[in-house]
Amino acid sequence: MSDAKYRQRFEKYLSIILDGNSIDFRNKVSICLINDYYERKVVGRYYQVHCDDSRFQFSQLYKSPRRALEKFLEIRNKLRKRN
Repeated sequence: MSDAKYRQRFEKYLSIILDGNSIDFRNKVSICLINDYYERKVVGRYYQVHCDDSRFQFSQLYKSPRRALEKFLEIRNKLRKRN
C-alpha cells in the first residue's frame, strides 16, 4: 500500500474512532474507546486494541488514539497477509 493511501486510511479511521465508534476487522481485531463500555471503571479516555486471533493474541489500552490506531493497522496487516 502506498504511503498516501495509508495516510488517507489512517485519517479516515482516526475520525471514526474520535467520533466514538469502534472498528472491527474480520471479527479478529478491533479498536474502540473502552470508556464507552466500562464508564465507571476506567478514568480518562483510553483506546483498546484487542485481537482474538490464535497467532496474534493481543490486548492493550492506549492513551493516544494515534498509537492505538497504528497498532490496530499493524495487526490488521499481519492478518491480511496471513490469509
